Amino acid sequence: MRKILIPVDFSNISKNAVKYAVEIGKRLNAELVLIHLISTPISWKEISLKNEDLYPEVRSQLNSAKDTLNRMVMDITKSGIDASYSLIYDSEIGELHKYINADIYQLIVMGTNGEVGMEQIFGSNTFNTLKHSSIPVLAVRENNDCRLLNEIIIASDFQEDSKPTFDLLFKFALSIKLRVKLLYINVPYNFKETPEIELSIQKFMEDKVVDRVETFIVDALNEKRGIAIYLAKEKPDLIATITHGRSVINNLFSPSITESLLSTFNYPVLSINMNPKS
Repeated sequence: MRKILIPVDFSNISKNAVKYAVEIGKRLNAELVLIHLISTPISWKEISLKNEDLYPEVRSQLNSAKDTLNRMVMDITKSGIDASYSLIYDSEIGELHKYINADIYQLIVMGTNGEVGMEQIFGSNTFNTLKHSSIPVLAVRENNDCRLLNEIIIASDFQEDSKPTFDLLFKFALSIKLRVKLLYINVPYNFKETPEIELSIQKFMEDKVVDRVETFIVDALNEKRGIAIYLAKEKPDLIATITHGRSVINNLFSPSITESLLSTFNYPVLSINMNPKS
């Protein structure tokens, strides 16, 4: 069965991420796995039951977290999909890469406030692991509405080394029944004539068995400005951006870039690392 990983800190922001995951889980027939990070002063897995009494506040915090996670899992299962949770201690931060194994999970859904940054959910060490994931990551804000999940705009440079990532995102978008539109932002420092751009897009799409996909070409000073121009006319439910090389948006797992997109445009952002590291 497919699985979706959702980091939760019990805030309204992460609760909205769970709502998105539930909606997508229904479309994928996927199991949801909640993951919660809790701070402990020592390696809690190695402590004896007797010594747990030395840390009553930590034990109380752990029990409270387990109760909350169990309630969240029960609420999710009422939606008709399977769910479970993992409770991770600080001492296990270095092991989080196993939770973003592409052989296990098809998607990570994370909440963000558009200001502080996604790394606040897990901490910088974990975030560094996350940014190397080959799995698509959906970042949503508290006021994004999961009921509006019908159309996605994929912004790409449509260069050859972007195609594997593009194919992965395109396939994922179709799997959750999204209508796909494509966006190319024509910037001065990499200006191309329209026929050249159209040919690049055509090559990307020639192996896709789908109906005609609407494409947009926007001339702008930079990629972010180009997205703003596009969004002034069109209203997608989701933004996905693929770039490479020296592009301004060359790494959507950078906190500053991801948060800039989320805070500026107030749209959920679907991102993926083009060059994941093991």
